[in-house]
Amino acid sequence: MVAPIIDSDTHIIESAPVWEHLTRKESVHRPQPVELDQAVIVPPIVTPMKSVWIIDGQIYARTSLHLIEEISEGQVKTGALSLTDPDERLDAMDRQGVDVHVIFPSLFLALSPESSAAELALSRAYNRFLAAQCGSSGGRLRWVMQPSLKNMNETLKDIAWAREHGAIGVHMRGLEGDRPVDHPDFYPVFDVAQELDIPICVHIGNASPAFRGIRRNSDERPSRFHMSVPTLMSFTAVATSEISTRFPRLRFGFFEVGSSWLPYIVVQAHKVRDERDRWAFTQSVLRDRRLFVTCEEHEELPHILRYAGDDNLVIGSDFGHPGDVDDSIFVQRKLKARKDITEDQKTAILSRNALALFGPANFAA
Repeated sequence: MVAPIIDSDTHIIESAPVWEHLTRKESVHRPQPVELDQAVIVPPIVTPMKSVWIIDGQIYARTSLHLIEEISEGQVKTGALSLTDPDERLDAMDRQGVDVHVIFPSLFLALSPESSAAELALSRAYNRFLAAQCGSSGGRLRWVMQPSLKNMNETLKDIAWAREHGAIGVHMRGLEGDRPVDHPDFYPVFDVAQELDIPICVHIGNASPAFRGIRRNSDERPSRFHMSVPTLMSFTAVATSEISTRFPRLRFGFFEVGSSWLPYIVVQAHKVRDERDRWAFTQSVLRDRRLFVTCEEHEELPHILRYAGDDNLVIGSDFGHPGDVDDSIFVQRKLKARKDITEDQKTAILSRNALALFGPANFAA
């Protein structure tokens, strides 16, 4: 059997049809699309924008589907971006040469309503929409469910529901509230994820009011590096905490921060100052704690693989976000063409490691 090519980090751009999955009672929390008179910076988007969502009294970026289609010169269609037309998404995957998309949210990378009722309603609408749109894809469209961590008892039931309806992971941000991912408040989520054999997927983004107060530059521009820091913080927390022994079958993935930082972060996190083999030590931390990291095609992979080993890197194209053109969405094709890593390493990054991260059984149609 040919190993499937898995794009481990792709996105949906949330649009109005997602909110049609709010119940009548939940509809009071429906996000409102607004066109501002003057463009403003709405983190994490660097370019000022007029189109925004008003959610629970806060402003969030509302990405234009048509703008992305225009930027991509038609390579990425609006129905593929919004998942309102799953067939368009499958067609795009065929052009990529990819068998499976693992789908993450966009709005929820930063969404943090103060109201627990709003958080639960919006996360449930999102999960219902993904289940409905991906269910007839023959297993090619897989998604990472959005929990409502302000509503722990309810979200534990939602994780089980999502798993039954095609979800293959639980999404968490680098900081949830002002807590890193290893906080004991999240142990109930880890229990359920371990029991259901799905990983915790820590994607770039955060929901921390405290961090938002310090993450901008002096001229009020959000920084891409500031976006990455919370994910690196949570990787460090998981790599040094009791999580791996307390939850001995649980896997963690860390998405969209690249992998060049791995040698430095692991060595620094464990204060390795002796003469041990740092390559072997870093590999053991990833292997023993079941930590997976998305790499980027342009990175110095021979160097990184010496530290990470062959079994813990996966790759994602970030499909669905602005700038998706040949250079960014065909990363799998470009990885296959590299001459500085072995064919077995390519297969591991493109397929085998993603199967191990998400669980082989979770890719059954």
